[in-house]
Amino acid sequence: MSPLVLKSLIGGKVEMLMPEDFELMSETMLNQKYPSSNRPTIVYTNPEGSVNMVVNHTWNKISLNQLPEAIPTFSNQFEKLYPNIKWYRKELVKLNERDFVVLEFISPALDTDIYNLMFVTELEGRLLMFSFNCTKDQEIAWKMTANKMMRSVRIED
Repeated sequence: MSPLVLKSLIGGKVEMLMPEDFELMSETMLNQKYPSSNRPTIVYTNPEGSVNMVVNHTWNKISLNQLPEAIPTFSNQFEKLYPNIKWYRKELVKLNERDFVVLEFISPALDTDIYNLMFVTELEGRLLMFSFNCTKDQEIAWKMTANKMMRSVRIED
């Protein structure tokens, strides 16, 4: 695994650590993995394309004080989408003095299960979503790094 380096995202408003060898996902791979019009803003991936860090500054309005209310909304959406979801945690945490909703779970995919670590906050009155994912068989190798990445996030408003 390559060392973590600081990346500046969303016009310098967000900084976070990411593995040095993570690159922006190619347009071809983006079209395959995210075919809908709801494509995320930024997707970084490892050289094999099997481990991803998604950053999406959505147009959904939210304030920091609405984040606790968002937890059941998110969990209900995922439970409808993935009836066999396995939750590790769904909670509100403070990261670098900012509130985040953290959702950690295993979701089923076509041929394997996927480990997901999502962390969500507000930026400019809109939902800012981070989503780390890899296959279940890569979870042990990547879980600690995913959490380091999450804990490194700093946001300038």
